[in-house]
Amino acid sequence: MHARLSLLLLILLAGASSSVLALQMPIYEGTAVLAAGQDEQDDGALRAALTNVLMKVSGDRSVTTDAGLGSVLGDARRIALTVTTRTLADGTRLLVANFDPGAVHDRLA
Repeated sequence: MHARLSLLLLILLAGASSSVLALQMPIYEGTAVLAAGQDEQDDGALRAALTNVLMKVSGDRSVTTDAGLGSVLGDARRIALTVTTRTLADGTRLLVANFDPGAVHDRLA
């Protein structure tokens, strides 16, 4: 019983540490400018942030023309680890989303 509990704890810690690691890797962070009335719940802005990440991770801007992009972007909310907003000095509001690295690579494959 004690061994099972220890194994469960290790699995939970590994999952938590991978999420923390992703938050420290800016390549998995995407941003999108929020228009008036949009907030962090806006699916269009979240999709734009994921598109930003897909281009950064793949190193290929043509990923935006891929026929399967629509279904990948449909997963944006599901694979986002964090979604927040940030206001720049000029008043521009940004959606900032960190995505799960494994999920990003799975979708690029």
